[in-house]
Amino acid sequence: METYFRRRFFSVMIAFSLMAGMLYLPKPTFAAASLTLQGQAMIAEWAKQDYQGRQAGTAGYAKAVTDLQSRMVSAGMLPAFGESQYRQSYKTGTASLVKESVSVNGKMLELMKDYMPFSRSASGGFSFKKLYYAGAGMSGDYPTKVDGLVIFHWYDKQGNFPEGAMDRIQRAVANGAKGVMIITNGELKVGNYEHPLNAEKLSVPVLYISQDIAAVLGVPGDYSAASLKASDVRINLTIDRSSQPADNLVGVIPGKSEQKSILWVTNIDGFGSLPEGKWYESAKSGAAAAAMMLDMARYYKEHTPDYTMIFAFVGSKWKQQEGVQALASKLNFSHITYTVDLYAMGGSGNLDNMYIGYTDSSFASQANLISKNVQLNSDLGNALSSVLKSKTKQLLMIRDSNTWIDDSSSDKAASITPVQYEAGVHSLLDLSDRIMTASPKESAADYNYSETATKVDLQAPKLTLNQMDSIYFTIYADDRNVGRITTAVLKEMDSIYQRVAKYNYYPASGEKPIALFLENGEAAAQISGRKDLVKDSSAAGGGFANVYNGHMYVYMRNGPSYETIAHELNHALASSNLYTGDNFELQEWQGQSQFVRYSAVNGQSVHPEDMGVIIRNSFLSNHEVPKLKELVTNYNQNLDWTWFTKKTPNPNGHLYTYYIMGSMYAFLEDQYGEQASRRAMYRNYADVSKIQNNLIMDTGLTLDSFLKAWSNWFVNGGSASPDKPFLTPQGNNGFDYMILYTLPDKKNNEAATVPSNSGGTVKTNGTVKYQLSLRSKDLTIQSLNIYKVKDGATVEINYESKQSRFVCLFDPPNGDKIKILLKNAIVSGKGKATMKLSNKEVKTLLELSGVTLRFGEGEDFAYIEAGELKRILE
Repeated sequence: METYFRRRFFSVMIAFSLMAGMLYLPKPTFAAASLTLQGQAMIAEWAKQDYQGRQAGTAGYAKAVTDLQSRMVSAGMLPAFGESQYRQSYKTGTASLVKESVSVNGKMLELMKDYMPFSRSASGGFSFKKLYYAGAGMSGDYPTKVDGLVIFHWYDKQGNFPEGAMDRIQRAVANGAKGVMIITNGELKVGNYEHPLNAEKLSVPVLYISQDIAAVLGVPGDYSAASLKASDVRINLTIDRSSQPADNLVGVIPGKSEQKSILWVTNIDGFGSLPEGKWYESAKSGAAAAAMMLDMARYYKEHTPDYTMIFAFVGSKWKQQEGVQALASKLNFSHITYTVDLYAMGGSGNLDNMYIGYTDSSFASQANLISKNVQLNSDLGNALSSVLKSKTKQLLMIRDSNTWIDDSSSDKAASITPVQYEAGVHSLLDLSDRIMTASPKESAADYNYSETATKVDLQAPKLTLNQMDSIYFTIYADDRNVGRITTAVLKEMDSIYQRVAKYNYYPASGEKPIALFLENGEAAAQISGRKDLVKDSSAAGGGFANVYNGHMYVYMRNGPSYETIAHELNHALASSNLYTGDNFELQEWQGQSQFVRYSAVNGQSVHPEDMGVIIRNSFLSNHEVPKLKELVTNYNQNLDWTWFTKKTPNPNGHLYTYYIMGSMYAFLEDQYGEQASRRAMYRNYADVSKIQNNLIMDTGLTLDSFLKAWSNWFVNGGSASPDKPFLTPQGNNGFDYMILYTLPDKKNNEAATVPSNSGGTVKTNGTVKYQLSLRSKDLTIQSLNIYKVKDGATVEINYESKQSRFVCLFDPPNGDKIKILLKNAIVSGKGKATMKLSNKEVKTLLELSGVTLRFGEGEDFAYIEAGELKRILE
């Protein structure tokens, strides 16, 4: 549907913002005087003929992308898609008007003054004698079928936009129209090319015409539908349409926190070109915001922000939004705190006169802390926010004042003055500062730790446990263990979570792991979905972990042993990271490294700050691997890389394989920093066949030099020889930001969708995708459907069963927030079980990380993730 970013919304906002500006103007905290602006040079560069209006998919757009990437590197941005990878490629439709001529009764019309083509107009030669005026193009304007050229007004008689243009065009064609003209009598003017030609086309020619041309055609002024006097109208349009590759660009400026980030998004494509060597500069509509984002990046490179700044530049805004759609599907929005869509910049530059909209009512209170002139905006039109809103609720959309341009050819680089540009950059830095300042401050010191437990009844298995909570864990303990979960233990568990999560790139944002402290390991295995351990949990030793039904579980058999908690939590978090899948062996290498280790100090179990203590206590003096020092000393004879690349059995035992790699990770952290160690771990997850290169990539050493330095360091108890200098520890790079802020491509992600030990199989045999785990042989779930209805939602389960069963919908593990039970919903034979949910219950569902359906007393479950629930119910 053709829709427009309504000027009327901004008219309301003007008055509102002028009033609010007198009430609310936080003092900027950035050092404005230290900011050197360079972006206007880019706006002027992109305005040149060489760029041909920067339509996505054209050579001119590709030239702009290349130019922008060099400027991003110069500004100090790091790549977001991997080392040296700033670009994200996608396919976009292109359309160029090569030749045109339109005449009325022999008089030639002027392109972009008298008429302009509708984005999906058919190409070719057409002539019309019969004309019909259809008012505003609504159903009542067609009392009978018509023939020939149909003309209708953009706005109706009351000055309202009654329906989308595409809807009205299709109605005209359905009533017999062979061509369509739309009179631009409202916000849209001939010359405003905000919807340039599109790769998709209609079967008939469609033009926008001015009111002057409408008068020439005899259109009445009273909006009364009627046949018009015959005229000679000829339309000739030659339009080249194709699908072409294009690129988005995304760069990162590191902040003090990698867990908190702001995504800034704007478009860099313009309106393209016209015949006879004309092109659109598209300065305010496609260059100014990008230039300002570059200057923001330069500022933040010199003044490290509290949040990491992600700058995304996309194409195809003025087409079918393919660029932002590709971006939205690639970014991991669970790690992006706020998103800001810069619709158009280069106007007055005054922040408190800008149009600021938020797109979800749940964000209202925070949005009003950022600016008092914000309004909920659901009329997003062609804004990038129309796509981004499906990924995040914490979204702001910004449009500078004086950026609505009736004549797109006047949107020139020269129309943005240096004063306006500087004001715009300062305003965006001010906005960024407001966002970071307004964010809720979280502190472990403020958390009210309590040793008081609540009794909870679990259904599978039937068990009564004690529930406690910390900042990062939900804890279930039996009566034997609950007294051992002290405040000190809760605090240390949270410390473990923060450390282990960092080494796994924080894979479970907002998801609390469930820690089980039970003497009954078989019950813990059943709760956590470890079917391989349900009959004999002792095979797992002191603990185990699993990701099951959308939840992480860690189990400790012998109470709160910190090293066991850290080790098992690492398994769970690594399994939850979509870039790793469920690779037990590699998790064990990672789980024997420095960050999980604890040592006894003055009778207390502590995580040592001194790497030497870790090496001496956990590696050199470990009874599990008594020959480790000898193996490392004589690595030239003893080390076999196929232990790691092909899982060849280690003749000394598999623990030696784990500890050797764990010690290499520890060496990397000690000498090159924790980011280098973390990258080596995750490069191995990505491609273990390159393990040797993965280990040395950040060191600048050859493999031989690396092994010699590692062996010397290890044998000397974590101390390097003083005559062997090492590189300065490195910070994050493009690999880190790829893992932190993006999602793996689907071809790499399919194996990780359901971990191999989750017990669930992905099903798509209904309206919703779900994981199905059935132990009973007499039950088949043929389809699972969820429908949104006026008063809530309906869940339908089509089944075949040999006995009656209840159906229970609950949030795992025990239905704390929602539990709906239907007795005998499933009966013997084939049938359909129906569960109705109220609007209140739907609201609760949308706040969950997922929901489980249980079918009867057995271990028969279906699990639906939050994303699927939101896709259907929001």
